[in-house]
Amino acid sequence: MNTARVTPNDVRNRLLQRLIESEAIRVRKDSLDLPFWYTSGRPGPFYINVENLVGPSVGDLLTRITALLATDVDRAAKATAIWSIIDGELERDTRYQEAMALLTDFYGALEASSPAVVSGGERRDWFFSIPLARALKLPHLFLFKDGGQQLVDEKGRPLEDMPTGTRVLHVSDIVNTAASYFRCWLPTLRRLEAVCDETLTVAVRATEGANKLEDAGVRILTPIQFDATVVREAAQLGLITEFTRDEIALYFDSPEQWTRQLLRESGAIILRHFAALDDLKRKRACAFITEDPFKLAAEFPDFFQPARCR
Repeated sequence: MNTARVTPNDVRNRLLQRLIESEAIRVRKDSLDLPFWYTSGRPGPFYINVENLVGPSVGDLLTRITALLATDVDRAAKATAIWSIIDGELERDTRYQEAMALLTDFYGALEASSPAVVSGGERRDWFFSIPLARALKLPHLFLFKDGGQQLVDEKGRPLEDMPTGTRVLHVSDIVNTAASYFRCWLPTLRRLEAVCDETLTVAVRATEGANKLEDAGVRILTPIQFDATVVREAAQLGLITEFTRDEIALYFDSPEQWTRQLLRESGAIILRHFAALDDLKRKRACAFITEDPFKLAAEFPDFFQPARCR
């Protein structure tokens, strides 16, 4: 951890800059830019891939980790190998080091409880939970999607199971709906009789998941609550354009009104590029056209043509 005294707000501004510069947060810069297509089948003005903070090698790292998870070796060997992959990348990439130093500084500047173990969930959480555990010199608990777990020490060496009542800080890449928390991570921690009443996440994408976690007694610690306030601050720092600031503010206020404005100003551009969409984006765009979630077909009949998706 850096020795210079920092405030959570200092870290937030610096981390926000890193998120935008690395395209971990991507935005539309003007009306000529295409929208982002979300899993829900709706368009939006921004997209968040927090793992981009790791650097340009993150795709290769994910591929290697996925291949390792598919092998028949035991969890202890998998955990040690994954630790080595991420630890090696952290040593190699100074940008990754800087991002994790910021997150560690943010955590250190808070009045948080003192955990005995840091946990992270398969797979993207590990990019942040492992470096934090290393920085805090704490054991790391690997949580797997199948409900399994493996504890390692601060150097990635396998340990026996942790004692009942161990205080655990769960670290994640992002909170959106918090589905993974309730489907996988919290049930596993409860089964281990661990205490997890705080979670550190790089960014909160939506209040839905944050509210669920708070209701479940899990306090959220995050440097980036991606909301209208953060967007205004990003504009003041010169990180985004006024166009981006205003349209994201409109989106947060009313996704329906933002979508109406998008189709009015950029609908023709979207249609011109429709054929060039990759399979995933095309599937999501077609879901939007066929389902018409905001009932806008009467206003934009040229856009809502189901035949385009056949």
